[in-house]
Amino acid sequence: MTDNGDERESVYVETVDAWSHADPPSSALVESVASVRGREVESIQPLYEVVDPEALDELLIESGARVTEPVEIALNYDGFIVNIDSSGRLELHPAE
Repeated sequence: MTDNGDERESVYVETVDAWSHADPPSSALVESVASVRGREVESIQPLYEVVDPEALDELLIESGARVTEPVEIALNYDGFIVNIDSSGRLELHPAE
């Protein structure tokens, strides 16, 4: 699957109706990377080494509730380029 003209293959795409404190984006991100790698969550790079998980959750959860255009964050995490936004979309692409 390609995304908006990007020629890199998506390894994983997840979409939820909306992020929530019960289903936070930081947890989905870590669980998705672990799943794609076929490893346990505890065996991959801690997310806090890359970004503050609580700040990520607050930004995406609160932005999703207030704005009409999604807020998107891109970051490198455990060998992936991650695109995650306040609309509930999470994409993982292999980092080169």
